[in-house]
Amino acid sequence: MNAQALGSLNDLDPNYPVPRVYDFLADPANSAMLDYVYNDPFGCHVFPGDIEGYPLGQFFQDMNQEIGQARQIHLWAYIPTCRYRCHFCQYPTVILNPKAPSSQQVFTDVVDYNIKEASLWLQKVPALAHAQVGEFNIFGGTPSLLPEAELRRLMAFYRSHFNFDEATLRFEGEPGTLNKPYLSLLKELGFTKISFGAQSFDDRIISACGRMHSAQECVDTIEYARAIGLEWVSVDLIYGMLGQAVDDVKYDMEKTLELDLSHVVIAKLHMEEFMKTRTGVSGERQSHWQRKGLINIGDMTFPGLGKQYQMRELVEQYLAPRYHERPTMYFHQQHQPRKNGKG
Repeated sequence: MNAQALGSLNDLDPNYPVPRVYDFLADPANSAMLDYVYNDPFGCHVFPGDIEGYPLGQFFQDMNQEIGQARQIHLWAYIPTCRYRCHFCQYPTVILNPKAPSSQQVFTDVVDYNIKEASLWLQKVPALAHAQVGEFNIFGGTPSLLPEAELRRLMAFYRSHFNFDEATLRFEGEPGTLNKPYLSLLKELGFTKISFGAQSFDDRIISACGRMHSAQECVDTIEYARAIGLEWVSVDLIYGMLGQAVDDVKYDMEKTLELDLSHVVIAKLHMEEFMKTRTGVSGERQSHWQRKGLINIGDMTFPGLGKQYQMRELVEQYLAPRYHERPTMYFHQQHQPRKNGKG
């Protein structure tokens, strides 16, 4: 049995119950499973090009047939710009100062390329132009950096090239940029759902993961959205972050209930060893935490596997009475539609 994995499993907070899965994972007969969850390659994906003997032309043909038969599709548009890189981020992003004059051309280029790619998909998969869009989501990155003119241009393209007759619109942003004017713009453009990453409601944890907003800004965004009639607000939280204790997750759950969030997504971060050496999407490279020399400095250490399972069970304990969980860790209030559903 992997001694490091077992040591991580035994990293428990004595003030909380031993997690239900502990005995199973500690059993030497299940060492392969312990090794798997310890390494936990979260974020791995399979793309059509990864399937041997599956020509790209055949993929487009099959996709066109499937979409032509679908009752509804979900359509997502990716905006990769960010004003900073979170320490846990695995994805390719364009880091810029949104107020710098040079950034305006970047935003124009990003929208141009987004429209160009969508146009290529429409050429290769013609059924996309007619399929009823159930939900359209602009995600990132940080789409809320887009200037008003570019956002309007992007929306004009999608509305004129796809079937939005029955679509609900969702927008992903960041608390530091989802202010009152921007939320009002989103409502004007027809968005009824917003989502953003808080990661935690504790400023110490927020800072440790490299975010440049405060917990209060998260609360303000929720309140601003509700004040103008955007009741569907989904907040992303993370457990297993650098410096995070089980008590910190308890606080986040108490805050979630206090804010009466309609939807909340709670993700587990990669294990400590994974963050030191590589990430699931980017491959073999140092994590941002490692490059900045932030791992194992003072009390800022990653919670072990045992504490992460305690955090997971704590989430269930707090949310189960009022929320329904969709696999996995996507919670919505029991009277609300699920995260990717209409409503």
